[in-house]
Amino acid sequence: MASVAALGQRLGLSITAEGVETEHELSAVTEEGVDLAQGFLFSPAVEAATVTQWLRGGPPWIDSAPIRVVSAQG
Repeated sequence: MASVAALGQRLGLSITAEGVETEHELSAVTEEGVDLAQGFLFSPAVEAATVTQWLRGGPPWIDSAPIRVVSAQG
């Protein structure tokens, strides 16, 4: 993973780790230089129609949204 993260950074790309399910996994990918992470640690799977609704106007229940937004860089 460190090699892929380093290559992406050299190319000026943001690197996203997919499938992060635990705090330990988040810590591990962060240490390897990954910029962003997604997975069940942040949100369960969401229906496409729900994502479309969010993109059009935001979640209707924003104050209690199950999605956690975290950048691996801090």
